[in-house]
Amino acid sequence: MSEGSVGGKSPNQPGAIIYQKKIAAKPTYKGTAMVDISISYPQVEVKNNMKSTQDISSFYRNEARKYYSYASHEIYDSAVKEYLHDLQQHFPFREYQVMQTYETTFNHGSLLSIYYDRYEYTTGAHGNTTRAADTWYLPDSARVSLSDFFTGSYYKAVFYEFITNEIKLQIDQGNTYYFDDYAKNVFRYLDEKNYYLTDNGFAIFYPLYTIAAYVQGIPVFIIPYETFGYGLKARIFQ
Repeated sequence: MSEGSVGGKSPNQPGAIIYQKKIAAKPTYKGTAMVDISISYPQVEVKNNMKSTQDISSFYRNEARKYYSYASHEIYDSAVKEYLHDLQQHFPFREYQVMQTYETTFNHGSLLSIYYDRYEYTTGAHGNTTRAADTWYLPDSARVSLSDFFTGSYYKAVFYEFITNEIKLQIDQGNTYYFDDYAKNVFRYLDEKNYYLTDNGFAIFYPLYTIAAYVQGIPVFIIPYETFGYGLKARIFQ
């Protein structure tokens, strides 16, 4: 296992400076690599705020180390079993893979948004990717809920209408990957934790297989801030 800094300062630094950190390893069994582990995570430096710097950076560091522990034990054990089975059957063994990447999508004023993807390949034709996201209020290192941006609950209906209209447009333009019952599933799987901020609006994302086929990837919809009119708490962006 190696852990260290592999990057420099983010070019966009109004609220925080982001350093990229990485944990990497290739644990072996009898000389054969079982799992290729590569876990990137952010180290966040909040200007003139040591507590927030420590709180947010510790959160991501601890999450990365827990994920490494899971990969180097549970995933590793599963890979060894598969390796022994393949050896017995005279099949070639395909190395397992565990990877985490992240993206800073908003870093302005008091707000910071980061999402991170976790990809795991164990067996089969392809691996699986899951996404999680956090939006931070930097002065007190508190995570911001989607509802915190609005004066009422009407925003849910706005998200639903915008997303379903966008899917209809994509289908009309030839996208055949959405499921026939996408309208029901857009509502069913609209999880308020699955959002992040961008310069242009709120990004709402859906897990794989919930509203579209795997080939579509993780569906993401950007809903412009101006869509919400006076119902948006503009002061929270200051």
